[in-house]
Amino acid sequence: MYRIKKTVKLFQNKNKIKFIFMNIHQEITIKCNEVCRFILSLLAIGIVKSSLFHQVKKKYPKVSEQDINSFLKFLITNQIIEEFKESKYENSIVSRQVNFYSTIVPNSESMQDELSNKCVLILGLGGVGSCISYFLAQAGISHFIFVDSDKVENTNLGRQALYFKDDIGKYKVDVISNKLRKLNPNLIIEKHKFTVQSKEDFMKIKHIPDIVVNCLDEPNSYFTGTWVTNYYLGLDIPMINGIGYRGRAISLGLTTIPGKTICWNCANASYKNAIKGYVPILNHNPQAGVTSPLANFIGSIHAQEVINILCKELTPILTNRIGVIDFLTLDIKWYKLTINSTNCCPICRRRNNI
Repeated sequence: MYRIKKTVKLFQNKNKIKFIFMNIHQEITIKCNEVCRFILSLLAIGIVKSSLFHQVKKKYPKVSEQDINSFLKFLITNQIIEEFKESKYENSIVSRQVNFYSTIVPNSESMQDELSNKCVLILGLGGVGSCISYFLAQAGISHFIFVDSDKVENTNLGRQALYFKDDIGKYKVDVISNKLRKLNPNLIIEKHKFTVQSKEDFMKIKHIPDIVVNCLDEPNSYFTGTWVTNYYLGLDIPMINGIGYRGRAISLGLTTIPGKTICWNCANASYKNAIKGYVPILNHNPQAGVTSPLANFIGSIHAQEVINILCKELTPILTNRIGVIDFLTLDIKWYKLTINSTNCCPICRRRNNI
């Protein structure tokens, strides 16, 4: 059965048809007679080739099979129509996602199968972590590990995803888990209510994830990134560290692919020396300003990066560089990072033969 691709939109006037390719932002305009319009109307709903020939010949007896074949060949060559088979993801929550990737990867259904079976560890379910968890559940991820010791507070409701008034006083890991299961009742979720204070705390997590997304900012992102790297790099687990914001400046997290890219320790070797001997002042609770759109913007970028890492057909974009976005202008600055013998950690030195 052939049909017009869902990613193609059609417009017509008296004697022309305009095909707009929605996924790649291109278009083709052709002259089109009554017969072409009829063929397209049949292909819009889907039809087997033999039936299409029969109906066209019945309505337009003078049209030759060669002419019909030529038009079909044009439509196939320009990827306007496709040989259609019912997708198992049809009408599912990821159907549009499978559609999106259909023009990017050879087999978007196979990629979705792969993605749906991955396990993601999210450390911290605040403004960014809560958004990432929601976006990844929408993307079809089926297994999550959540770590957060906090309970929902009234001030969380203005920027953090899935928390509402009646959730105040409840543990974030419980609230997020319950909300995501309303999206997908079959989710597997492992919950941990402890504060991360060292790399040894990760030993409490029994399951080995496919990726770690570090959204913890206590005591700060440098320390949590170091702990995550020192523990999970040794297990060959990919990770994203350093996600955050300072006012209008958004810090894009550093993606680490073990044995292939620079890690958090290497990238922050100079900072480690700069803060040596400093400790946080107790009884002080600093809070950076943030808006809901800003938190969601950061979350969407990093949720997509998780997908890029987990799917072998895609390419991570946050490796070997640090990106800073001005949220009010969307200007971005990239700072390239390189591994060398003086600023890389012992694990990276060994893995990269330095």
